[in-house]
This record gives sequence, C-alpha cells and structure tokens, in this order.
Amino acid sequence: MTTINQLASVDTLSTADQLLLYSTANGDERRTSLNSLLTFINENASPSNLNTKQYASPATGFSIQIGLIGTVQSYSDNIWLIITPAGTLASGTLVLPPVAFLVDQQEFLVNSTQTITALSFTLNGVTAGVGLPTTILANGVFRLRYDQQTNNIYRI
Repeated sequence: MTTINQLASVDTLSTADQLLLYSTANGDERRTSLNSLLTFINENASPSNLNTKQYASPATGFSIQIGLIGTVQSYSDNIWLIITPAGTLASGTLVLPPVAFLVDQQEFLVNSTQTITALSFTLNGVTAGVGLPTTILANGVFRLRYDQQTNNIYRI
C-alpha cells in the first residue's frame, strides 16, 4: 500500500472525490466520497451538542445573566436559554456575557413560555444591539448572533 506522503495532493475538492478509511464493520480499508462523508456528518451531528442549555423560572421582574449557569460560566458556548415564568411578566432584563468572553458568530437562542411585556438587554461591552426585541410573547423565540468585527449583537 502507498503511504500517504507518496500520493499526489489536490487543492480543489469535489463532493465526488474519494477518501480512504478503515471500516471497522468490514475489518479492512475502504473508500467513500466527500458527499457521503458530508451526509454522515449532517445526519449524526446533534444540535444538542452545539448548545449549552440554561433554564430560568423568574417569578417577577428579572435579570438573567446569559451563560452563567449556577456558578459555572459557559460564556463562550452557544446558549439556549429557556425561560419558564409562572405567568406574564411586566419586565425583565437579559444580561449578555462580558464582551471579552464572546466568540465571533456565537449565538443565543431564547424561548419563553409566557409573555414578557418589557424586555431589555445589558450589552456588557458590546457596541450595539441591532434589532433586539423589546417584548416576547408566550411561546415566543428569538435568536441573537455576535459579530466580532463590528462588536455588535444582531437579531437573526
């Protein structure tokens, strides 16, 4: 068998290109296309592995530090915040992680089971919040993404 360093290299890939792999199911070397590998990754990548879940059940007006789960800071992860108040809340504030801990394209997904009439944000060093919601309805959801170049957080 040829060693990998003896093979010619390619600079531009096609989904039809082939990769060498060892198949544990067959006990030998096999080949697969980049398209098959991409399909495998898409089918087996679990969205739950891409997010840190955070729960909050405020009873009255609140201030929730996104990414602070108990005493553990998960600031550099994508965060899925699930807010489950007992009923409609008049107001609440979501506090973004400190800008020094944010990662380019980091996302925050927020769900609320109840209406929060006046929703505000503490930007914590981010220059601006673009399109941030000022309220969230019962069973509402929104997603935010941080852009490092502009130092802004955007609703997407």
